[in-house]
Amino acid sequence: MDPQAGEQEFDQVIEKYKDYLEKNGAEIAHLERWGMRKLAYTSVSMKRRQQGYYVLYQFKAEPDVIDPLEQELKLEEAVLRYLVVVAGKEFIHVPTLPSDTELFDQGPRRHDGRPPYGGDRDRGRDRDRDRDRPARAEGSDRQDAEAEVAEVAEVAEERGEEATEV
Repeated sequence: MDPQAGEQEFDQVIEKYKDYLEKNGAEIAHLERWGMRKLAYTSVSMKRRQQGYYVLYQFKAEPDVIDPLEQELKLEEAVLRYLVVVAGKEFIHVPTLPSDTELFDQGPRRHDGRPPYGGDRDRGRDRDRDRDRPARAEGSDRQDAEAEVAEVAEVAEERGEEATEV
């Protein structure tokens, strides 16, 4: 929803669509207010807003309820964007996302939990090479090196030479 609508209008719009769904025979399984979030992108249709107030409705309804609901949402001034997704037989409960302040307190993180800009790999230098390499067990580099040294020593012994370690 448009963040300039204000808290009172948020409540009214949320209740309006909750009532609409219930009046049309929908069973609301979960209603969650995610609050103010930064938008991934902006456009003229979204009034060039940088933030939006997010609300998640999880409900079970007949398919003929969806089209009139979408028409109502299109006409609602406070609604910037909406998305209706059909879930499987069971509802998938979406966990509460951390608030922006919680994300800020932790600092930026990559998908694997490490902080960004941690070295050459983050600059993409080794990324393509490492993507195709099979995963290795911890300590396998040392084992490979030891095996290679043993092999060199064996070849040197066969030739009657002395292997020197570098």
